[in-house]
Amino acid sequence: MKLTIAYGVPASGKTVLLKSLKGNYYDFDTPEKRFHVKDFIKEMKDKEYVLDSMIFNPNEFIEYVHKLHPTCFITIYVLNTDRNICLTRDDERLRSRKSYKLIKNMKLKEIIPKNNLKIIEVI
Repeated sequence: MKLTIAYGVPASGKTVLLKSLKGNYYDFDTPEKRFHVKDFIKEMKDKEYVLDSMIFNPNEFIEYVHKLHPTCFITIYVLNTDRNICLTRDDERLRSRKSYKLIKNMKLKEIIPKNNLKIIEVI
């Protein structure tokens, strides 16, 4: 089983990147859908998944996946996009909620390397 995810602030390019990748794309990229990510992970079977959701603590997320699926290989793309670019993109979105505070204040956590995990920095 393979799971691909992306980590970064809102409007950093996570969705665009994930949609361009090989695998079955699953969209959990709204606050309402995020509540269902853990249930989705519980139900995963042997195949390739591309999961689009806002992740606030990647290490906890990775631990959760590996607890349920110890042999799952996770690829995580870390997007450290310039915050001003993210703010501009957020302004252009047709969403009722804007993410200014989160974009300005969210600190990206360092991801702890481990087996069955590939970290790809996207600059």
